[in-house]
Amino acid sequence: HWLASWLAFVNEEAQGTLPGPITNDRLLEDDALTIKPNLERGVDYRGVNKEVWRIFHGIYGGGPVIERQRLDIYANPPPARSRTRLARSVSPETVDT
Repeated sequence: HWLASWLAFVNEEAQGTLPGPITNDRLLEDDALTIKPNLERGVDYRGVNKEVWRIFHGIYGGGPVIERQRLDIYANPPPARSRTRLARSVSPETVDT
């Protein structure tokens, strides 16, 4: 899982390897749109605010972006009019743990 790889990478004692791109694919069904059922926050994913997402995504890239109004993966996406082009700006997101 990406976040666990990143934590190992930044932990001085573990001396982990670079985690590579963010990989949120495993959080989605085969249609790449629907969130898989029964995911647990802190076990399967970790919600991050838009500033943290911008930093992670800017450094490591990857995705797909899973945009939500709250840090809960099952929360509603933000209203369409408040969304921006994801290639330019991203909002509160989810990172695979």
